[in-house]
Amino acid sequence: MEDLLSRRWAPWAAAVLTALSICCGYLLMPVFRAAWQAHLPVLARQWGNDGRFALVGFGVELGDEEMWFASRVNDSAQHLPAFDPYIRENRSLGQATMDAATYLAMGAVRRLAGDVSWAWLAIRLLCCALWFLLVYRLSLSAGQSPALAAFCAVFVTGFSYILTLLFLANIHWSLSLRALAHNLWGVLSYGRTEGVWRLPRPGVTYGFLFLAAAALIRAAGGGARWAVLSGVLGGVLAYVHADVWSSYLVAGWAFAAVLSWRAGGWRRGLFGSLALSTALSLPFLFAHYPPNPEFVLRIMGSPGRQFVPASLVYLAVCVVGLRRGRTAAEDFFSCMSLATAVMVNHSLVLGTRLVYHQWMFFGNIFVFLLLVSLGRDWLAGRLRPPFWAAASGLLLFVALMQGVCYAAIHFPFQGLPRHYEDALRWLRENSRRDDVVLTLNPEINALVPAYTQDKVFVAQASPHISDYPSLANLERLLAMLDFFDIDRARFLEDVVFRYAPPPATRQELAAVGFQRGEVEKSQLYKYLFFTIPPDYVRALAARAPGRMRGAGPGDWLAAVEFPVSPPEFVWVGGMERAFAGRGFARRTEAQLREVYRNPAVAIYRYLP
Repeated sequence: MEDLLSRRWAPWAAAVLTALSICCGYLLMPVFRAAWQAHLPVLARQWGNDGRFALVGFGVELGDEEMWFASRVNDSAQHLPAFDPYIRENRSLGQATMDAATYLAMGAVRRLAGDVSWAWLAIRLLCCALWFLLVYRLSLSAGQSPALAAFCAVFVTGFSYILTLLFLANIHWSLSLRALAHNLWGVLSYGRTEGVWRLPRPGVTYGFLFLAAAALIRAAGGGARWAVLSGVLGGVLAYVHADVWSSYLVAGWAFAAVLSWRAGGWRRGLFGSLALSTALSLPFLFAHYPPNPEFVLRIMGSPGRQFVPASLVYLAVCVVGLRRGRTAAEDFFSCMSLATAVMVNHSLVLGTRLVYHQWMFFGNIFVFLLLVSLGRDWLAGRLRPPFWAAASGLLLFVALMQGVCYAAIHFPFQGLPRHYEDALRWLRENSRRDDVVLTLNPEINALVPAYTQDKVFVAQASPHISDYPSLANLERLLAMLDFFDIDRARFLEDVVFRYAPPPATRQELAAVGFQRGEVEKSQLYKYLFFTIPPDYVRALAARAPGRMRGAGPGDWLAAVEFPVSPPEFVWVGGMERAFAGRGFARRTEAQLREVYRNPAVAIYRYLP
């Protein structure tokens, strides 16, 4: 076993095998869909998503989140630099630098794949393979045997979500067989939306972190080339995601200090590398300082200082690792545990509490690698390489069965509505890049930037996707209501605030009938305002300009104070028809020219 893994091609072959085992469900879903649509067309037409296979869409694996992320990926494939994927007029420096490297890398795959869904599959395959190779390299550098390192690489790639402990919220704490079956299924199925499967974070961002960590550990062995490379990679992390960048810098400076103390002198190469990383991060800090208070609301932050008791565990692990570690990699893993303890207590310095669990998720991976490395001699004395080979094979088999079972259950959801798909294809073929499409439907507002080269009239409010101000977004919504001649107050109460917070789980969606129309309405608040409290949105509505009395057909944009231009196209589907007033019918005759129609959608060209 050790001889086999020592061959140069063996880790690459293992990485490919791991990626195929974990992602097999995505390869089977289009096969299952094609078989049903060919042999059971009547049943297939009853699916809500009755069109072609899609990994990105409403009701698929991660639902609307995947569509939001895909919008930035698609925009990064078309623009350099990429700004707001929704609002044509929004070209802020903060938007251009937020996670720019992550979406640039994903955008490159999107250009090569030619389609968002196939790009999503290619990125997941690449992430799985790269996670395996990088974790395998980190484990070897910590002194693990090739067989044990391969086991760690398979476990972290396929089952790192277990280390986050998020599934504990769904555990039934009883001794019955039913509870045991529920817990087993919960643990095995939870990973379909976490770990390496979740794009772009952590699927892509953790890969960048592993690469930068491997380069810094290699730089500890000496050599200016590795010091420069690790410095550049560490600086790039600022444009990958703030959580991995902040932990890397804290851990990196601590790592350089620890090795200098052990050597009895300054490790100039490491300090130079980290100085380079810090310098390359400065444009990111400049673009985002001081932080916008609204940004904190959008990322589920809240004012206040909080000490996290779990940080004491990470401190203890760090102390043990530094005392017992024998390799530079173990020292770095220990420093990552220290960085986790520091970052989860960020509110003590910032005065604002963010979602600190995110630092724990990847911190736990390094803690796992550290503990395995510290116990490698004890494990080697009791468990031989064939055991780790068998254990790795078992994990891959479980991952394979996870994918097969998931595909067999969820393939009807993995697609686009057929009529939406046809309308999106028409837009791709007949619109110019960055043309604006106006629609009330939050699903269409997410699909258009993900599947076409177009923008939309209102932005999605997740700050990692768009930093467009909420007041400006609300003004655009109100202008759109005027355009469709919809009563503002009634619409806000019956649609926007009625679903605040919106349904999140399938059970909650089922409570509104799982019918198209109600489901779309229920997602409008989440699309427009994300995690902003309803009271804050009501205060924004009170500040927004009122409807202009006696305004002519072309004056619906006049009250919007932020820069805005008329749309090129208007999408009219079930949601628009359900709310549009009589004034919209008159507008249709005067300002709209129909250019496309199918049984569910009409597209008009706007003539200002």
